[in-house]
Order: sequence, then C-alpha cells, then structure tokens
Amino acid sequence: KTLFDFSSDVKINITMTPSAWADLSSKQCRSDSIYNDLYFPSNVEIYVNGTRYSFNEVGIRMKGNTSRAEFYDTNFRTAAHFKLNFKCTFDSSDYDDLGLSKYKHRWDNPEAKAERKDRNFVGLEKLDIKYIPRNTSGGGECNAQECYVYESFRKEGLLAPYSNICRSTLFDGSNTYAYNAEIIECVDKPFLKKRFSKADAKGDLYKCTWGNSTDGANLSRADAVSKETDSSCYTVGTRIRNGLIGVEDVIHGYHPAYDLKTNDDA
Repeated sequence: KTLFDFSSDVKINITMTPSAWADLSSKQCRSDSIYNDLYFPSNVEIYVNGTRYSFNEVGIRMKGNTSRAEFYDTNFRTAAHFKLNFKCTFDSSDYDDLGLSKYKHRWDNPEAKAERKDRNFVGLEKLDIKYIPRNTSGGGECNAQECYVYESFRKEGLLAPYSNICRSTLFDGSNTYAYNAEIIECVDKPFLKKRFSKADAKGDLYKCTWGNSTDGANLSRADAVSKETDSSCYTVGTRIRNGLIGVEDVIHGYHPAYDLKTNDDA
C-alpha cells in the first residue's frame, strides 16, 4: 500500500524510441481508432520513496476519450493518459493485421512467456496514469480528481480503486517531458481477488461504457448484439459472429455498452 500512500514520493519514468512514441501518438490519438487496444513496448522505472523498480518491455497504450490528441511527433508536445501493462506479451495477431509487426514478440521460450504473463508490480498487472491538472476549461481546473473521489467512496464503505499523485517523465533517448499525474489501480481480476472471496472473484466483471449508443449503459439491448448505424467504421465485429457477446472488438468497431473484462473466452 506504500505506492498509494498519499505521503509517498512516487516517480515513473517511461522510455521508448522516437519512432515508437510517434506510432503510439499517431495511431491512438482518436477515440475511434482501430489501434487503440494495441500495446507498445516500453521500459519503465518506478521510484517509491527512493526505491527503484525497473521493468523492460512493459506494454503501454493511450487511454481516454475526449482527452486523446497527438502528443508527440519528433518531440513531446504535451501529456497524455496511459495504461501500463506489466504482463503484456506482444504476441497477438493484431500486430500483423494492423501492419505493426515490428512490435510483435515471437517467444521461443514457453517458460519465459509464462513468466511474463505472471509479471506484476506490487500485485498490479496494470496501472493507469492520467495527467493533471484536468478539466481546465471554464475555470474548473482539477488537480486530484480521482484521488479525492475514490478516497471518499472508500470512507463510505464502497469498493473503489486506490490512487495517488506521481511525477511522470517521458523519454525518447534525447528529449524528455515531465508532468504531474494521478496513478490509479485498475478495476480488473487482481482488483476482484483482493476484495472478494475466491469463489466470488471468479464472477464476470463488466465495464459500463458509452459504447456507440446515444444512451450508454442503460440496461437496453443497444450495442450488445447489433448496431443500427450505416457508418462503415461501426460494422459488426467477428467476435460477435463467433458468439462472444459483450467482448469489445476495437478493430471491427464493436464497443458494447457493457464490456466484459473477465472470462471473455467463455
């Protein structure tokens, strides 16, 4: 819990090549991009009260909707929201399908791959990093939005992720960009295991999203099985035709209002 202790000094350094930063920035700068679920390999250093933790080939991708923008060309322009994935293996066929096979990892050692899939940082498989201040338009600037809200939830006995403030620095080998950010525990399988019994933690976890519907997650059939739209970028995804209802398929434009986050192969 030291990572999420508000008195802790937390710093996160993220390093990639200029070409990798440029690809991440250009491919994932739109909320409707087919590349948005793809992770890019990065090297990450995390300092907690001066203790250094180092990880090679950590998956990184942009996150967010309206916050997305091109943050890098030949240098860093601004900050972005990121998701880190410590267990990412980079071996999905999506890298080939999307023309980014240079980032695909081909594992010759099954044990090394299994070890990577078990890798975590202080029990976290993933970690969100969101820049602050946010919501700066209209005089509503906010410097600790989620830290404040989640702490308030927990004081009322509600389940909520842990969060903290950190200093994040992006590095491309010669240029750096440093900014303040919130780090946020992801609501995923490790989150469930820490808070529920073993039996209950095996249940299905859904993320309520806006989807492609004008109403979002409203307990309706919208965005679950089919879409009523003539937009070519929102064609029904192959994973729906294979019977996996509610499993997001970014490449084929399927964004269900209730996005299944666990047990998605079942």
